[in-house]
Amino acid sequence: MSIREFLKECNDRDVFKRVSIYIVSSWVVLQVLVAIWSPLGIPEISVTYLILILLIGFPFYLYFFWKAKSHLILTDPDDMEEEEEVLKVKRKQFKTMYFRSLGFISVLSIASVGWIINNNFIGSNFIPQISTDKIAVLNFDNDTGDKDLDIVGKMAADWLIHGITENHSGEVISSEVIDNYSNLLTAQIGPTAENAFTSFFKTDKVVRGAYFLREDKL
Repeated sequence: MSIREFLKECNDRDVFKRVSIYIVSSWVVLQVLVAIWSPLGIPEISVTYLILILLIGFPFYLYFFWKAKSHLILTDPDDMEEEEEVLKVKRKQFKTMYFRSLGFISVLSIASVGWIINNNFIGSNFIPQISTDKIAVLNFDNDTGDKDLDIVGKMAADWLIHGITENHSGEVISSEVIDNYSNLLTAQIGPTAENAFTSFFKTDKVVRGAYFLREDKL
């Protein structure tokens, strides 16, 4: 059976129509989920799960469609006049090409599923071990006497906050948050300041420091 004959038979058996229905229906379902996941409080990752289900289900859909239509004979009117043996040969040829196509589609589906899983679950560490520690990160004190170097303390704090957040080492309480409650902490100074962070913000750790010049070097 030639490719043209195979495609014609697929068209006669409504294969292309059924494939179009599956693709369009899948697209509609995805669009609906994308539109409602936020208002309904559905996790955003649900869209990825649905895509995986649709990709895995597509080859099964084609297989069960074949099972439902396998009893049909070739629909070309000229075939009705041919001998039964010829019809059996054509059915067998069509079945062979159909399942080869199904195998190719299955490989593409599996490859797509693997790529999505790697990018969303494995490669990106989708389920990281997140620490529940609360860590207060303060701007480092500038002991250089040069006000122009105040930015160094903020840069150091920002670098630490980024590292803690990136590695899921804990929940960060930045100096900006602490500044908003500075009036409540003014009674706590010097050595007892860390106790204020622990009691008021319920922090597990406080990261603080200072920098100074030594022989014109920080």
